[in-house]
Amino acid sequence: MLALFTKRAEPNAFATGWNRNKSLVAVSTGLLQNMNQQELDGVLGHEISHIANDDILTILSTNYLTFTAMAVREALCYKNLFHRYGYIKNLAF
Repeated sequence: MLALFTKRAEPNAFATGWNRNKSLVAVSTGLLQNMNQQELDGVLGHEISHIANDDILTILSTNYLTFTAMAVREALCYKNLFHRYGYIKNLAF
């Protein structure tokens, strides 16, 4: 796991990556400046727990399924719209 430090005044931290071996925790300089060591340990522990529990993979999977469902819905809406106005005569689905 790698750590990335960003130059931002806002206190922020997040975890990202495809899996546990290719994960990254990003921490802003605002977080480092505004928190003591115990608070920082808590924030980093929280972000590392996201990696350990594969939360990132869960979020990616959920987003993929949501996008797919939205794309299917849009395709069906356009199919109905095109059929209604006669742009498409014979559509397979």
